[in-house]
Amino acid sequence: MDEIVSGVVIAVEEQSITANEIVSNVSQASQGASDINQNIANSSVMTSRMTENVGAVKAKSMQVKQGVEDVEHAAHDLSDLSTKLSALVEQFKLSENS
Repeated sequence: MDEIVSGVVIAVEEQSITANEIVSNVSQASQGASDINQNIANSSVMTSRMTENVGAVKAKSMQVKQGVEDVEHAAHDLSDLSTKLSALVEQFKLSENS
């Protein structure tokens, strides 16, 4: 009878050790899943920030483009004024020589 009880005690101890190992493995797997979840959340935040930054760069690019167009327009207007001024100066020179 002692042998049977001893065998049962040993079997229960082995099952307890195995159950503890399973609990430890499940805990480690759970921690790994939690770490993965945190990494995904961090990636999502970084992706959102990158999207915001790309939007800001696009907006600044549009402002620069508009500035370039404004400068181009002003340069064209200045060229027209220069041509008109040259024509007026030529008229003045002709009038002066007459």
